[in-house]
Amino acid sequence: WKLSPFCSEGRTIHANRRGSEEGSNAFFWQGPGALTPYLVALLLLQIPPSSSLTSLQFRILLGAGCLPALAVLYLQTSDTEPLRSRRLSKSPREAAEEAHWHLWTLLGTASTWFFFDVSFYGTSIFAPTILASVFGKGMSLAGLTVRSARS
Repeated sequence: WKLSPFCSEGRTIHANRRGSEEGSNAFFWQGPGALTPYLVALLLLQIPPSSSLTSLQFRILLGAGCLPALAVLYLQTSDTEPLRSRRLSKSPREAAEEAHWHLWTLLGTASTWFFFDVSFYGTSIFAPTILASVFGKGMSLAGLTVRSARS
């Protein structure tokens, strides 16, 4: 799901305004795509307990996680639109200019994703430490709610 906006925008980068809309739609769907596994896991936790429940829940969640990747793989392989990257340049100079342009695009995209990942996952990993330093250790949820309501 992380590469879907880049692929979507790359296919339609020289098209009309619809290309930008497709790219922004792909970015929008990252949120629901990241949230869905947690919602599925919450639904699986509602299954009545049994002897091998944890193993079954894990296997269902793992199998469900493969479905989007399989759908993307199928849709990409069934795409009949020829890729722009398969076109041959007319001269070595044009090929070098095109490679230089792709290099800058790749560096810009990679650095943007790097900073996004560091900020997003860094915040997620250190959320307990940040919350403990902001709200104090050992405070109950009710206490946090009252404290937030007062401020």
